[in-house]
Amino acid sequence: MRLSEVDDEDAAIGWQLHLEQWWQTFGHLTRERTMFRNGQFGYTHDRLRKA
Repeated sequence: MRLSEVDDEDAAIGWQLHLEQWWQTFGHLTRERTMFRNGQFGYTHDRLRKA
């Protein structure tokens, strides 16, 4: 379900529950860090963090 498709309270609750389920499954990816070739650390999935 897309956020733009939410048009009532029940759909909003369903969307929020779906988001929470996604976060429980994949949220750890937003905190992964990698050492780059220049020796600095950065977020492995930077584009996911920005989304």
